[in-house]
Amino acid sequence: MTDERDKQSNVVGIGGESRVDSVPARGRLTVAMRNRIIELFAQFQTVSIVRATIKAEFGRTLSDATLSHYDATRACSKLSQEQREQFTTLRASYIDSAKDVAIAHQAHRLRRYEEVYDKALKGRDYGAALKAMELAAKELGGAMTNASTVVHKGQVEHRHLSAHDAKEELAMRLTAMLEAHASLPMLTVQATDNTAQSEEP
Repeated sequence: MTDERDKQSNVVGIGGESRVDSVPARGRLTVAMRNRIIELFAQFQTVSIVRATIKAEFGRTLSDATLSHYDATRACSKLSQEQREQFTTLRASYIDSAKDVAIAHQAHRLRRYEEVYDKALKGRDYGAALKAMELAAKELGGAMTNASTVVHKGQVEHRHLSAHDAKEELAMRLTAMLEAHASLPMLTVQATDNTAQSEEP
């Protein structure tokens, strides 16, 4: 009898039954498997990722419907009260752990930008260096972003600048912003616009 079951598909379907045989799914899932499925869903993983993980870790292929029974956020969830509390605890822990992710902190991101900046300068890749400066500026105060808050006081100066002057103005503003943060090395930008060379002094 055991041999016959081994020859049949191990894909478990909805309603606690296999798509091929009639062995109850919940009886075939170990406590470790159930806990792992609940943990993965608590970590916002998709059904496809949960399925692949269970396949890799336990050698079992479960149907989407069966897996969905262990997702507390779904209407079809069949978790017990204890399992729901487990899900809630795991999710809260997962969300709270975000503070331990280095890249989630501005100071860490700025240091990475600084590394990119230094490497770009050493490699004479000034485009990448400027990009690192731009990202650092965004981190430090939302400069050059689409969404910004403008407080209008008095008159607003409006100037028409040439490409050369606009580049110099941008370089000056970036330099001024970065001077306030000594942790980032400075880059002096010299625009090389061909049209600027032909302009009358």
